[in-house]
Order: sequence, then C-alpha cells, then structure tokens
Amino acid sequence: MAEKMATRAAYGKTLVEVGAENPNLVVLDADLSKSTMTNEFSKTYPERFYNMGIAEQNMYGVACGLALSGKTVCASTLRCSPVAGPLKLSETPSATPAPM
Repeated sequence: MAEKMATRAAYGKTLVEVGAENPNLVVLDADLSKSTMTNEFSKTYPERFYNMGIAEQNMYGVACGLALSGKTVCASTLRCSPVAGPLKLSETPSATPAPM
C-alpha cells in the first residue's frame, strides 16, 4: 500500500523526484513555498526555483515565457486568484485597439 500523505506533501516530494529526472523542470511559487511544499524543491534545486512573491498574475506570465523557452514549468499557489486574475490581464490587451 502506498504511503499516506497530504496532497501538498506528495506534490512537493514529487517535484523533487521529477526534478532529478528532468533538468528543465522549473518551479515558480507565489510566496507560499512552505504551504505548497515547494520549499523542498527550492532547497534541492535553488537555481531552478523562483519565488515570485504575491504577484500571482505575473507569475503565470513568467511561466508562459519559461515554457516558450523550452522549460517545463510548475507554478504553485493556494489561492483562487490565478484562475480569474490572469483572465483580467488578457482581457485588457486584447480589448485595446492597436495604434494606427
């Protein structure tokens, strides 16, 4: 039987395991690494961990850029704002007409 653990503990443990296999794995966190359990990844692979602070919307923009550059990205937070917040960011530029 598999070891029982909290989902977030399994997430943090799995990130470290996958990080050993995939040198392109990068983890972003929204200043919650103790709660999301990404702190173990940050200790093991500090050069591939970025604490983005409380700027979750920007974190997802950075995640997109890293992914476009060939990285495998896990962006971590506990709040609901990552779902609605980035949509607000995408609405503004797409609704703004281009200069003529």
